[in-house]
Parts: sequence; structure tokens; C-alpha cells
Amino acid sequence: MLAMLRYALDEEPMRLDLLKQADWAGIATLSIGLASLEFVLEEGNRNNWFESHEIAFISVVSAVSLVSFVWFQLTRDNPLLNLRILKDRQFFLGNLANCAIGLGMYGSVFLLPMYLSSIQNYNALQIGEVMLWGGLPQLLLIPLIPLIPRLMQFIDKRWLCLFGLLMFAISVYQNAFMTADYSGDQFRFSLVLRAIGQPFIMVTLSVIALEKLEMKDIYSASSLYNTSRNLSGAVGIAILSTMVDRRGTLHELRISEGISLFDANTQEYLSRLKEALPSLSQQQDLALLMGKVSKDATIMAFSDAFLVIAVSLFMGFLAVMVIGSGTKEKSMG
Repeated sequence: MLAMLRYALDEEPMRLDLLKQADWAGIATLSIGLASLEFVLEEGNRNNWFESHEIAFISVVSAVSLVSFVWFQLTRDNPLLNLRILKDRQFFLGNLANCAIGLGMYGSVFLLPMYLSSIQNYNALQIGEVMLWGGLPQLLLIPLIPLIPRLMQFIDKRWLCLFGLLMFAISVYQNAFMTADYSGDQFRFSLVLRAIGQPFIMVTLSVIALEKLEMKDIYSASSLYNTSRNLSGAVGIAILSTMVDRRGTLHELRISEGISLFDANTQEYLSRLKEALPSLSQQQDLALLMGKVSKDATIMAFSDAFLVIAVSLFMGFLAVMVIGSGTKEKSMG
């Protein structure tokens, strides 16, 4: 990369005087705010969120820093980022869709290995083999990516983006109704669909979001666009992790309410278990029954999490829908 930059960029004299004009207050508050927010998102669920004094304190630091950053950006003549561009309707809606993509991309990559490891007892190699079904098709599609800007000359880029979002949403929605038999083989088709849809999103959505802005605002817009996707992914992972834990507990309680030693279905299950494993005691049989309840509840929680991702992608689909038809690209260099 350094070699290509050295070749492609025009040589200019070093201008250290520009450092004096930098928005150091904005840089400091943004750095502290994002770093502390990332810590809260990473460690919050593990420490039971705001019941931890450490998490509560760092959350306050993050909130104060980020609010201060916004204030600095709106009151300075030469801000680090021009937040006023969020008033542009097309950029705002495109950024909302981008946040949905961040949640979908990072959230699905987070949930799938965790599900395969905790429910199906896959090791790292087996998980990697499953994840290849989402990566290898994208590798094969790389030669076709330069054709997408060409397609935008003839097909409204909004429809290309909507196609990609629809493929992505369908692929995640397929994982929202899992059973105990849902393992690596059942994920293959959804991962292939996801791999096909993502290139249509990544190329077109950035053009849709940025095309109406003035050139002087492109730097701020690009920074906001990329940061919002990464930040929404981090927030999404924290939400999904907490959701899997809490929804798993809720589903387990609900399933347990319907289990009774006097219930016909429970008696039938214990009878079949006794026939298969006659050497186990009644307490061991009950422990296996509760283990199955816990496993089924966790699977239901993972399904709920995948459904949340699918809904967020559908919201991104709607955001792109209401942007407007736009104009076809006259020239794609």
C-alpha cells in the first residue's frame, strides 16, 4: 500500500504548520469518547452493565466526551468533522442504511461462530470451514465488482443496492428459525446468498449516500460513513450478546413452566431416555432433560438474534427505498 501511495500521490512539501490549525479538542474528545464507548460495549455484558461501577463511570466519561465533541464540531469554524452534513436527507438516510449494514455484517459474523461453538460443539477449524462459504464466493466475485459501477450507468443504483440488501436480509432471515439439527451444512446456502448480496451494497450505498454532497464535505462524510458502520457493528454485537444471554434465560423459564413429572410428554421423554441409557439414575435423567431444555432455549435465543438482524436490514432496505430514485451515473471513471 505504501508503495502504491508513493507512486500515485503527487509530491508536496511537508507543511507542519497545518498541525496548528488542527481541531485538537475535537480529536481528543472523539478519541476518548469512542475508546471508552468501545470498552463499555466490549465489557458491559460480562460485568452486568451498569451494575458495575467501572462500566457506569466509563459510560459517563464516554457520554461527556462525545457530547463535548458534538458541541466543538458545531461551534468551531474549522471542525474535525462537519456534522452539519447530516442535515442532507440523502446522506442521513444512506447513513442509516449503512448502520443497518454494520449491524448485519458484524452481528452475523459474531453470532454464527458462537452458535456453532456453544450449540454444535464445533472446533475452530470446523467453524472456519463453515465461514468459508461466506468468504470464498466473495473472493470469486471480486473480478465482477468493477462491473457494478458500469451497471449503475444503465440501472438505477438504488435498485442494485436494494437487491443486495434483500439478498442479505433473506440470508439472515433463514437463520431465524433454527432447531437442534441446524448445523454447518444448513448455513451454507444463507452464507452464499450473503456473499452475493454484499458487493451490490458496499459499492452502491456509498455512492448513494455521498453523491449529493459538495466536494469540501466529502472528507467529513466519508469519515462519518465509515465510523458509523463500525460503531453500529460494535453496538450491535453488544446488544446481540446481551440478547442471547437474556432471551436464553427467558426461553428456558418459559419451557420449564410447561415441564412436569406428571406431564405425558415429559413421561414419554424420560421413558425413551431410560430405554436408551438404562444405567442412569432418575436424577441423572432429569439433569439430561434440563440440559436439553437449556440447549433448546439457547437455540431459540440465537434465532431471535438473527431475526433482529433481519429486521434491521429490512429497515435499511426501507431507508434506501425512500431516498428517491436519484440519477444515473453519467460517468464512472
